[in-house]
Amino acid sequence: SYLHKLPLDKIKIDRSFLIDVTQSPQSLDLLKGIVGLTRTLGLVVTIEGVETFEQLKILVRSVKPDLVQGFLFGAALSASGIETMSNVTWPFAADLRLAPRRSAR
Repeated sequence: SYLHKLPLDKIKIDRSFLIDVTQSPQSLDLLKGIVGLTRTLGLVVTIEGVETFEQLKILVRSVKPDLVQGFLFGAALSASGIETMSNVTWPFAADLRLAPRRSAR
């Protein structure tokens, strides 16, 4: 009952929750539960530490976070690097069926 009193509008889930998600149904269930809880609270969910296409597919199809980040997309970027990356076409984007983004609170 204390969580809903915190002044939060988003939450970032640590990569440690993602490490075994491709191998362990329990890890996937835990991640789904965390994301479900954050959705119930109306928070935007970011999962960090995405390093493989397989992890990304599982997240997009099963967990459905609002945002993901990780070395699959590249290392941390400077402001000029972000502008360059915005012009990149991702070769695997057509393989993913993305849900429409929810608007933040």
